[in-house]
Amino acid sequence: MIVIVFRWIWGPYAYLEYSRRFYSKNIDFAKQYPLSLFGIVTKSCLTIPLASMIVIPMISILEKFQNIENYENRFF
Repeated sequence: MIVIVFRWIWGPYAYLEYSRRFYSKNIDFAKQYPLSLFGIVTKSCLTIPLASMIVIPMISILEKFQNIENYENRFF
C-alpha cells in the first residue's frame, strides 16, 4: 500500500520532470500535476483489482503443485 501511494505522489512529478528534461517542454507543474496524477491513479484503480483477480486463484493452484512436488521428492 505504501508503494502505491508513493507512486501516486512521485509518479506525476517524475513524468513531468522527464518530459521537461528530455523533450525540452516548458511545463507548468501546477497545471499538469493534477492531470498526470489522475491518469496514474485511474490506471492503478483498474489494474490492481484485475491483477488480484488473476493472482489470487493462481495461489491455490501453485500451492497444490508445491505439495505434490514435495510429496514426490520426500525420499530424496
